[in-house]
Amino acid sequence: MDTSGKIIKTYKDDLEHLDVSSVSSGNYLLFIQTSKQKIVKKVIIK
Repeated sequence: MDTSGKIIKTYKDDLEHLDVSSVSSGNYLLFIQTSKQKIVKKVIIK
């Protein structure tokens, strides 16, 4: 999600690595949801 709240990319599979090569540089929020918890992390893509 970008800082304006727009969802940029969604991953539904159980992935070890996330491909963000198509995402523009900037600040983002990464939301991770598992069956046990929800995590939000600030991510900077250069």
